Amino acid sequence: MNFFLKIETYLKILKLVTTKKKQTLILTPNVNTLFQIKYFLKKKNNIPIDVYHSKLNNKQKCYILEKAKIIKNIIIISTANGIFIPFCRLGLIIIDQENSTEYIKQKPCYYNTKFIAIIRAYQENIPIILESITPDLLTLKKLHSKKYLYFNLYKKNIKYVKNTTNIIDMKKSKCYGIFSTEIIKKIYSSLKNQKTTILIIAKKMIFFSVLICLHCSLIMKCSTCNNFYKLNTLKEELFCHNCFSIIKQFVKCMYCQSYCLHILNINRKNINKLLNITFKKIRFLFFNLIDDNCTTKNYLNILNLTKNSPRIILMSDSLENLTFISNIKNIVFFNLDYYFYYYKFRAMEFFSHAYINCTYNVSAKLKKTNTFIPTYFSKNHSLNILVYKGFYSFINNLLKLRKYNILPPYTTHIILKITSNFSKNVQYAISLINSLIKNNFKIPNGSLLIMPCTMFSINKFTQQHSSSILLQYYCKNFLNKILNFILQSTKKIFLRYKIKILIIVDPVNY
Repeated sequence: MNFFLKIETYLKILKLVTTKKKQTLILTPNVNTLFQIKYFLKKKNNIPIDVYHSKLNNKQKCYILEKAKIIKNIIIISTANGIFIPFCRLGLIIIDQENSTEYIKQKPCYYNTKFIAIIRAYQENIPIILESITPDLLTLKKLHSKKYLYFNLYKKNIKYVKNTTNIIDMKKSKCYGIFSTEIIKKIYSSLKNQKTTILIIAKKMIFFSVLICLHCSLIMKCSTCNNFYKLNTLKEELFCHNCFSIIKQFVKCMYCQSYCLHILNINRKNINKLLNITFKKIRFLFFNLIDDNCTTKNYLNILNLTKNSPRIILMSDSLENLTFISNIKNIVFFNLDYYFYYYKFRAMEFFSHAYINCTYNVSAKLKKTNTFIPTYFSKNHSLNILVYKGFYSFINNLLKLRKYNILPPYTTHIILKITSNFSKNVQYAISLINSLIKNNFKIPNGSLLIMPCTMFSINKFTQQHSSSILLQYYCKNFLNKILNFILQSTKKIFLRYKIKILIIVDPVNY
């Protein structure tokens, strides 16, 4: 959703709630969006707004909690922890960007803020608003089953972004460094026309090493597929992940025959070294990449910088600030293949959220923008549906695949993570849980899935052994019965052998 359109709808809803003298809780995924919503709501509204997040000290938190009990603060904008604030007369809960994984917390305990907010709204008999331009799969499933009401506030359809997107096949295109020559030409032409280019980097970018020549400033590339070689430091060899060619002896540069070879480790923090080689004498602005927290003052300073001079801006795939950057001509999704060969089965779903949020927010403000997706998987079926047919056709296709393969949201996943000081205790706990389920519950064959989720691993700091089991079933209440039975019957045994068990509901990182 366009940010300013979202603020206008929030203001209309807040007026209806405040006339009844009731309080409103607005939940945001991070501190950055929290300050943005507060800044624009205060501009158009004179109602006192309080902010609650983890960076406040204990005195400030206690002061806000006391005001919430006496109805002195009508609106509270908070991060995920604000769902536990004790309100006197709570009238509305708004979850901004409900598809964000930031609402799933792992410390001090594992919980999903969105689920707790829905339960709290149900218990207090108040409405709840789930806002997102790209809803979660579970939310869309409940929309199809008519459990939720749907209101479309978009002025345009999401499908229109397909005309500006170009999928670049990295197998066929010529590369300089890790960028194709086509993208480099587009970036230089946009800078000449006083336009800005944005490079979007995955938040959990895969780390790798390459060999670079300090004499000619070129990265070693494969001669057959024109892909850059990755360096395997343990085996001391260069490996191409595209055509699987290997070079075991590398002393000289394959271009200028010099001995000035250097190992370059590429990650989010030192990617500027690679960019300085590819784009010389160009200013770079790192925004929301290393430090994800941004105050209102820093945020406004960044906006002034982008207005004055065109440059290349590097951002993470949390794209809540993209609407306010002006003069955007090109958007490049860097290291997109991370989403394809990543082991999480929800990886493509996360990319679709980032892609649609990016293209819609920019296109709502600027019509003439070019989006480039360089990838070695250009013929991927899901990617082509997303780009050329739109988000909802991509999601409907994904829901059909999940339903056919009996995966969430049509089933429920629960992970049991078992840790102990000895590997024998972990193996014993896994076999005990399997035997308890098989002997005490009559389940049809194939309906309940019990499988190991992770291999046996050792923590380097605590020296504890751990492993995980995944339980899958279509009925959530039946899984709760199984969990309660396991916890009651194994409580004394696990205390005796010092075995810890962690229950992970709605797993994202698996």
